[in-house]
Amino acid sequence: VLNSILRLARFNITTAPTKEKGDFIGMPTPTGAGLTSSFIVFSYTLIKIFNNSNIDISTSSPLLLGVFEIKGEMLLVPAFFLAMTIANSFFLISNITYKSIPKALNLNTKWKIVIFVIVLFSYPPITLFLAGFTYFLVNNIRYFSNRILNKENPQ
Repeated sequence: VLNSILRLARFNITTAPTKEKGDFIGMPTPTGAGLTSSFIVFSYTLIKIFNNSNIDISTSSPLLLGVFEIKGEMLLVPAFFLAMTIANSFFLISNITYKSIPKALNLNTKWKIVIFVIVLFSYPPITLFLAGFTYFLVNNIRYFSNRILNKENPQ
């Protein structure tokens, strides 16, 4: 929450526009909030799926899957959730340029957008988190790969 406030404060006092319309400096606050909240729903949905299948996750290593049990309820939260929350906090106030969703996910035609929306809302407990996490990964991979390539090929 504190880093969201810092990000919004920086946004309000920054007057220099970005290079392209639709780009963000730092991860957008709704993305960070969406990733955090949709992960909770995502993890409980995965647990339901595992509980209804023949896969026994209660014997899996908690360090590998982040699975633990409280009063008979299996939870897939602690390790990944903590790491994701800390990463979200960092990326909210970072100087990484985040492209808008259509640019980042290459949704440049109406058909791609329609297919994306259909897939997104096909099973929201799973797809909302996966779409948000994909958006997060695509932007960060693009940023860090550009930094690495620019260091190897200085011009």
